[in-house]
Amino acid sequence: MTQPREFYRERTLKKQGSPALVALVGSQPFRVLDIGCGAGANLRLLEEWGHAATGLTLSETEAGIVEEQSLSCRGLGYYI
Repeated sequence: MTQPREFYRERTLKKQGSPALVALVGSQPFRVLDIGCGAGANLRLLEEWGHAATGLTLSETEAGIVEEQSLSCRGLGYYI
């Protein structure tokens, strides 16, 4: 059985994020708060497009995976 952390790591590497959603932010560099960032797919895109992005997620497991990708994220203390 796959451990939760491994499940989310695999899921994150497969997800590409939503370029259409990230495009709504615009082309100027902005500071963006991604509420409900999950494992960070859109955070990664936001950073690639030049924005300073921080994520917020309920899961400490997901927050740890995001931080392993050198992205900024805060977990609210739930473990899944």
